[in-house]
Amino acid sequence: MSPEVNDNNEARYSDYQIVDALNSALNMVYNELGTLSNELLTKTETVNLRHGEAELPEDLLQIVEVYRGDTVYIPQTKGKAVSPYTYNVYGNSIYSDADKLTIDYRPSFEEIGMDELDDDLAYPNYFKEFIKKLVIMCLKGTLEMPEGLAYLQSTIRSLTANRSFNRLEIGGTWSELL
Repeated sequence: MSPEVNDNNEARYSDYQIVDALNSALNMVYNELGTLSNELLTKTETVNLRHGEAELPEDLLQIVEVYRGDTVYIPQTKGKAVSPYTYNVYGNSIYSDADKLTIDYRPSFEEIGMDELDDDLAYPNYFKEFIKKLVIMCLKGTLEMPEGLAYLQSTIRSLTANRSFNRLEIGGTWSELL
C-alpha cells in the first residue's frame, strides 16, 4: 500500500496507523451495510432454551429474525412471560416457550488488530480494492468529507445490489489487502 500513499520508505505511516485506518474504513463499511439490511453481515446461531431461557450470542448487536423450523417467532415486549410462537429479549437472555430457537442476527463490529492481519477476510474478494481505496482515503483524511462518504455509499450499493441470495466466496487475508 506504500506506493498508493506516496510512502515508499514506509516512514510517513506506521503499521499501526494503517491498521487504524483499516478499522475506520471497515467500521464505515459495516455501518453502511447495516443500513441496507444486507445478509452479508448476518450470522445464525441456534440456542437451546432451558426452562424457557437461553443466553444470547455475545457478539449480538441486533436481532434480524427468530425462528424454529419454518415457524417465525414474533417479538413480545411485555415482561419475561411469553405466549406461544413469541419471544422476548431481556438483558442478555432470550425467553420463549420453545426448547430450541434459531436466531439470525447482526453481530457487533470487531476491530482488527496486528495479530489478526493473517486471518481470513470477513468480506468477499470483490471488496478488496474498495476497502484498500477507503484505507488510503482515511490516511489522507478525505474519507469523511462529503465526496468520500458519497463514494462509500454508492460503491457499497453497487457492490451489494442483487447479491442477497448469492453464495459469496470469502478469500484471502487482511495482510494481502494492505
